Amino acid sequence: MISRRLYEKIDFNSTYTNTITATFLDRARIPMVFDTDKQAIDVGLKTIWNLPGVKPRIIVIKNTLKLDEMYISEPIWEEIKNKNNITSSGNWEEINFDKSGNFLTRI
Repeated sequence: MISRRLYEKIDFNSTYTNTITATFLDRARIPMVFDTDKQAIDVGLKTIWNLPGVKPRIIVIKNTLKLDEMYISEPIWEEIKNKNNITSSGNWEEINFDKSGNFLTRI
């Protein structure tokens, strides 16, 4: 799932050129597009088959070229917090959205 805002940033010329060059056309697929970040997250949470009472495992990244900072949910933090190259940079907070349904939480 992606937001329409993200969809509108896709550089189709670069995407198609890279995909054709790699000769794997199925790699140019586009996820389902939702009007807002909140709608995309809500649909994602509805479709993960999470058991009742189990906190979802969420990672929010700025982009695939910047993986040194990310928002992660507590279940993931519990798995990785003791790794040598992992540090926390803030306190726990809910993912927040503005009135239009777009992320307020910044990475």
